[in-house]
Amino acid sequence: AYSNLLLNELDYNVTIVFGYRPLYEYWTSWYYQTYRQFCGYAHEIVESRRIPTLANYLDQTNRTFGLVHPTQMGLNHFSVYFSSSGSSNFVILPLGPNLISRFLCEAVVGATHACQAAVSDANDQEHQQVRYNLGHTLVYDRIAQAARSQGVSHKSCKTLVEKLQSLTTVTNKTEQEKSWTNVFAPLVCLSPGKQAWFLQKTIQYHTELVLSKSVRHNVRIVSGMDGVDTNGTSSSSLFVTPPASSIMSIPDLTAQFQRAANTTLCDVDVDFVVKNWSTLWIKDNDNHTR
Repeated sequence: AYSNLLLNELDYNVTIVFGYRPLYEYWTSWYYQTYRQFCGYAHEIVESRRIPTLANYLDQTNRTFGLVHPTQMGLNHFSVYFSSSGSSNFVILPLGPNLISRFLCEAVVGATHACQAAVSDANDQEHQQVRYNLGHTLVYDRIAQAARSQGVSHKSCKTLVEKLQSLTTVTNKTEQEKSWTNVFAPLVCLSPGKQAWFLQKTIQYHTELVLSKSVRHNVRIVSGMDGVDTNGTSSSSLFVTPPASSIMSIPDLTAQFQRAANTTLCDVDVDFVVKNWSTLWIKDNDNHTR
């Protein structure tokens, strides 16, 4: 569609907005998206397909495709179409707080009224919806699959997933991180070497895509601090509490990665859970959890 705008020589000034998140966040999210239908929310025919560990998934993906950043891939792809026209721009929008208002105020050019409405809504505490970004996990699905395959339970995969989830009621991210280490079993995390490599790649892409001063001439980074509406007013000044920059520093990114390296980048020792099934659960014909 975008190439046709140029091939037909129509007078369009096209802007393409790319969402951005750190490399390790993207691939753990894509891992969930790839396998989330394999157990808890799928038909029986899919249940037999075992979900790999996160570490194995990352290794296989890196060997097959490389753990590249999708924002970089998008820039490379669309630059082929637009490099000669000079009429198109690329915007990189880091995901984070006030995403809608930052998109309308800083990524979209000239959307003055939409920008002001979005900022007003963000400032209105009555319309603020607090959402904990808990992320998703396939730990429950992997345990359920192992229990079924080893014959320790004959309940459906979905039923087992629901029972496992009922062990904890997660109210915020901190509680989720605690539950992963305390409820099921010891965690199996990436090796120090893999952690170091993954962090290095994450920092590399973060630097190239959102921190580097040598980003391509037609690429603009939305930081959350530099948006200006058509009246010359900084979008940040429209907020009751001006937003902080949505671009993390390298130290902050490193600290966030290190927290994830002990939680969301880890897996549960599934074999331990299955071997100790009777101590973790009431007998399989009981409808209640311990």
